[in-house]
Amino acid sequence: MNNYYLTSRSKYIYLVVSVLTLITMIGLFFYFFPKILCLQVFLLGLGLFVVYKLIKTIQSEHIAVSEKGIEYHSTGIIVEAKWEDFEKISSYWYQGIRD
Repeated sequence: MNNYYLTSRSKYIYLVVSVLTLITMIGLFFYFFPKILCLQVFLLGLGLFVVYKLIKTIQSEHIAVSEKGIEYHSTGIIVEAKWEDFEKISSYWYQGIRD
């Protein structure tokens, strides 16, 4: 069985976009509700937890190819498909990048 992981570039893009979105959401909350300290502490804790889970997801996500078929592994989920279920495998272009 061969395991294939995301490229470093994909991991960094995924992490940066996710963290920037999270920072924006927390920043907007602090802007609109500056006086609610307990919610700010809760939101910061929640934000740190989300960043931790994102990093764990990025590290564990991979595709395994074997004689039986293909398996996609991510945090808390495994999706598998047998070779008999495939009609064809092809590549395509997405936003100027060939996948």
